Amino acid sequence: MKTVTIVAGVLLVFVFVWERVDVVRLGYQIERLKTQKVLLERERDQLQVKFSALTAPERIAKVATEK
Repeated sequence: MKTVTIVAGVLLVFVFVWERVDVVRLGYQIERLKTQKVLLERERDQLQVKFSALTAPERIAKVATEK
């Protein structure tokens, strides 16, 4: 009976440690995804500005008259 209790205790410790490690791993993953999100949002904003510049009626008229 004592052996079963010790084994159960050791298993509980392993489960606790595994859960803590998994929580830390997920925390790092969340931070990486947040950083990636910020970079993608910046890229989206830059592309929107570029799109607006390229589709401006004045620019289109100028290119059309030059060609």
